[in-house]
Amino acid sequence: MKRPMQVIDIDAKDLPTGLVGPYREDTVIRVIDRAGQPLYRWNGAQWAAQVEAVVDNVTGRIKFSGGDYDLDIPTPANNTTFDLMPTDSAAKWIADKSPAQITAEVDNSVEFNGRPTIKVTVPAGVSGTVRLGTTGADCPTPYGWDAKNIGLAFKSSNLAAHGNIITVMVGDGTYANFFTTGYNAGNFPQHKAQNGDWLCMKPTVMGTGGGAPVVASMMRVRVSMTFTAQATDTIIWFGSVGVLPVRKKPTIVLTWDDGYKSWYDFIRPLAQHYQIPVSMGIACDLIGTNGFLTWDQIVEMHNDPSGLFDIVNHGRVNDSYNTLGAAAYYADLVKCRDALRSRGINHDGPLHHPWIQSVWGNDMIPLLESGGFLTARASGYTFSDGRDQALPDDKWKWLLNICTNLQTGKSLAQAQADIGTVITDGGVGMINAHDFAATDAAYVWSYEKTAQLFGWLASQRDSGVIEIKSWSRWYSDRVGRGYQRP
Repeated sequence: MKRPMQVIDIDAKDLPTGLVGPYREDTVIRVIDRAGQPLYRWNGAQWAAQVEAVVDNVTGRIKFSGGDYDLDIPTPANNTTFDLMPTDSAAKWIADKSPAQITAEVDNSVEFNGRPTIKVTVPAGVSGTVRLGTTGADCPTPYGWDAKNIGLAFKSSNLAAHGNIITVMVGDGTYANFFTTGYNAGNFPQHKAQNGDWLCMKPTVMGTGGGAPVVASMMRVRVSMTFTAQATDTIIWFGSVGVLPVRKKPTIVLTWDDGYKSWYDFIRPLAQHYQIPVSMGIACDLIGTNGFLTWDQIVEMHNDPSGLFDIVNHGRVNDSYNTLGAAAYYADLVKCRDALRSRGINHDGPLHHPWIQSVWGNDMIPLLESGGFLTARASGYTFSDGRDQALPDDKWKWLLNICTNLQTGKSLAQAQADIGTVITDGGVGMINAHDFAATDAAYVWSYEKTAQLFGWLASQRDSGVIEIKSWSRWYSDRVGRGYQRP
């Protein structure tokens, strides 16, 4: 009979002196919240001083094999775009550029997803149509492409100059028949698009722009904008015009807000029965108050051997960004993060944040980035919201979607239909809920409907239709970050 693997948890601050051996060959050391601490070579009895690698802020496993280690971190999700017009050469971009005074060049100093960008300069005074692209059908397309999952990533120094709109055309050599799509900030108010943001468009399918377009192995590609003359130059960087990889399976993430006692009494056994992970947004100053979880209950769920309970950061109380402003709101997130850490909740959960009342501001994003936070959840669902090939610079990681809200007036059938949209899209969708009781009320969903929904989700998972992950696990799998919970 194979003996169980020996697992040892240790905090980064104890490296390297906290790791003394010898350990069994099958020992796994889980380094918690290492935040840039170095890895050391294991020489069979102790940690040697030789630094082998530095991994920033990764919670991973070090697996011993014959006296050395392998860092057991998952491979990141595929986020490599199939380029229709590559950004490491301007040749295709400038073949059919107009007007003549605009320029397009490779910019190695500004990267997107680790690759150079195309820098387009539109001089002051230029107005009307500005276009870049090829003169014929000389852009390869992915094998079997269905005109879906097109990806456009750009940032502009002056969005107003081109009406917050950029259009993509893909067609035959003469554009007698072509597909079209693009980015229109007016269609995505949740973006709060601003100059200098990387904006990443991921439409469900390209529309017909003219004729009767058919996907071919080689097609003609163009990006275009309509400019209003400006007093100064406008710079636009293109990070990608291509096709995103297809997700392997729809993903559902359950995210609860505030920290209600019903999560321990009702959701905990339900989740354990169906083996469905739940991400629980804790508002720290509500802990122990009437109707809310106690610290003991939170820690117990976090430490549950099933690993089903992902404790995430919902701030201090239920005061939104509009009430507090950026500095005070961020201070509340830090307070909650530190409170959770102080109770031993050291995994990634405290670095994921559901925006309170789904309200946020652009001035919050630099604060979250500087504090090491990883993602945030807003509201609303479109196909683009459900694309989790969100690239490192993609603003969408701070605006994760809610595909359905479980609250008064939402029927079980409506919730299933909302989730069905995510399934049809092959996307990722977050289910949001607050409290649970015998009957519906404001921000309360009934026990009956919740139990039925859990059973239905489990049946969809068990039949291979969906996968269900915690928020932290979804993110870690996406970026290749060590994590050991469902």
